[in-house]
Amino acid sequence: MTTSTKAVASKIKSNYTDFNEYDELVNAWSQLCEQAMHEPDGEASFSDVESAALAALSETRIAGTDGKVGYQTGRILNAFVYPAFMVDPAGEITTSNISAWKEYGLTAQASVDRLPYKTEGGETVGDVIRSVAGRRSSDAAEILLKRVATTDKTQQATLAVTGALEKQTPLLVFLIPSKWKVKSRGMLVKQYKLTRAEADVLMSLVEGFTTKEIAQQRSRSHETIRAQLQSIREKAGAKNQTELIRTTLSLSDFESNLQELRYAIKHPYRRQIEVLSHGRRRVELTLMGDHAGVPLVTIANATNYTFNAEIEKALYDQGMCIVSICTPGCGKTDLPPEGQSRNECLAADVETVLDQLNVDSAMMLAYNANSPMCYKIVNHIPERFYHLAHVSAPVPVGFIKKIDTQSSWVNGILKAGTANPAMKALLFKGAMKALVTLGAEKYFKLQLSSNPVEADIVFKPENLVEYDHAISVVAQSGVANAAEDIAQSFDDWTAEVENLPVRITIVQGVEDSLYTIQNVRDFAASFSLKTTMIEVRDAGFPVIQTHPELVCSHLRSLIEKYGKSLSVG
Repeated sequence: MTTSTKAVASKIKSNYTDFNEYDELVNAWSQLCEQAMHEPDGEASFSDVESAALAALSETRIAGTDGKVGYQTGRILNAFVYPAFMVDPAGEITTSNISAWKEYGLTAQASVDRLPYKTEGGETVGDVIRSVAGRRSSDAAEILLKRVATTDKTQQATLAVTGALEKQTPLLVFLIPSKWKVKSRGMLVKQYKLTRAEADVLMSLVEGFTTKEIAQQRSRSHETIRAQLQSIREKAGAKNQTELIRTTLSLSDFESNLQELRYAIKHPYRRQIEVLSHGRRRVELTLMGDHAGVPLVTIANATNYTFNAEIEKALYDQGMCIVSICTPGCGKTDLPPEGQSRNECLAADVETVLDQLNVDSAMMLAYNANSPMCYKIVNHIPERFYHLAHVSAPVPVGFIKKIDTQSSWVNGILKAGTANPAMKALLFKGAMKALVTLGAEKYFKLQLSSNPVEADIVFKPENLVEYDHAISVVAQSGVANAAEDIAQSFDDWTAEVENLPVRITIVQGVEDSLYTIQNVRDFAASFSLKTTMIEVRDAGFPVIQTHPELVCSHLRSLIEKYGKSLSVG
């Protein structure tokens, strides 16, 4: 085993808690690939790296849930803004939400004992859960609240654990950070018409302190605190203490929900809807632009789902409506029926959406990383599409002549190619985990540090919020399905282009640092009989953000040239 091979193998881990470690792995891998290219005898061996990558992949999986029950549970847990888990009686996590992953890196199969919290009595979170799991079933409807803190006392939270509904069934576990009460106190006082003293008592109760502990803290008698709680329950209309806590926590979430309402007001040209597809499955989609305008279909993924308000206005002005559809297992779209692949199911969902919108034929918009899926859908149901617009999107890996994109992580995945599938899967797993855990802003700062022009566009608040929205929607029940969708853009899908029965128009920024212009030119030249290319000179990969009117004007021209005057009914 060469020194470079040993360096890569030593940095392979099943779980990255520090993304500097992931960067170190990518750099070591890139150095190994460079070494292999320049060695005259080409003897550099990757077998040890592949073995280490296979071992790491077998230990853990990308956060997600298996089966329909697990998927539904994961999606529901992601409605909570704070970390939430389903935990078996032994303390192993069966399902977790995005917040749990972001805060603590905990996913399915991890132990809750890894949480850095303990009670004042020294109990771990796992100790508390195992204690609750051992209680009789009549306590299952109750919520146990415990005040917990890290060893250094710098972080405090309320641990909320529900009893198991039946023996050996998972428990619901929530970690509610102290910061929630800062936002919620005023609202609760106003809503319940509480006195200052009553508000303090209620805050302490929800934080997990017992009535005796609250009395001690406030230098009041136990009877006084119980009387104040009785007054609070009456004002809140709660039958008992458990109901009071549930109502209070619900109101605390209201503040975050208000943010969503304010966000919706900024987007008058956006409408999120759900339709029923085959097998009575639910499909989530969002309309953007003129809701009665000519439709363009696109597919949501972790890098794009919706567009900012300026783009939506440009679409409206051109009389167009983008229909962005969530893939099976992402957002609120249900998993495929048994025996059907996700791509087959997605094509059927797209056809259902077009039927319900009374649209016979539409233009497909391949944008960013969703292009392979868009090409596959048009091939699967060619009668439903008359053209494909390829806007700032990747090309099949066979047309990437030089692996030198803006993203070091993308470079690492591309260098893995087909010769090192386990290493490619491991690198991709780490990159997806980084995207969800770090969030759009931190992720793109790592990837665009040397390109201030494109970074300035991406980091605009109105664009970051859309990137984060895409991440949070597609990863509502883990990122396994979202990762599968993005992974297709790293494959060679040339055959899909060759078989495409409609013409293609490419709109690409010349300064694109992710999908370099020469690679795209080579792609267009290879399919010159069916492809037209429009180059935007002063634009990079966020061409639709920098030139919304221009791009929308081109899209409208394509509709008039190739399409029919069809509208969303």
